Amino acid sequence: MYFYVINGPRRVGFGITKNPEGREKDYTGAWGYEAQFSALWYGNRRMVTTLEDTIKIMHRERLWHIDFWYTEWFEDLTLEQAIAFVEDIIQRTHLDLARTR
Repeated sequence: MYFYVINGPRRVGFGITKNPEGREKDYTGAWGYEAQFSALWYGNRRMVTTLEDTIKIMHRERLWHIDFWYTEWFEDLTLEQAIAFVEDIIQRTHLDLARTR
């Protein structure tokens, strides 16, 4: 399983996927130009979902939200800040994830 960070047209996003190439194509189709993950980490499903849950639950204030819907887009982080933020969570929570991109 993979955790990714992607630089979107307006914000920096994140998510999980089993198929990075297919997920990049999903973004490409939606945006109308080639999309590529800026950072990608690999690990077992539990580690990847723990990382995503940590961001969504413990760091909710960092997420862009509309009405009551919290998205998988950071509110105010640059790409570099988002990658450093994710790396910090991985290190502090001792998640066994390896960066592959």
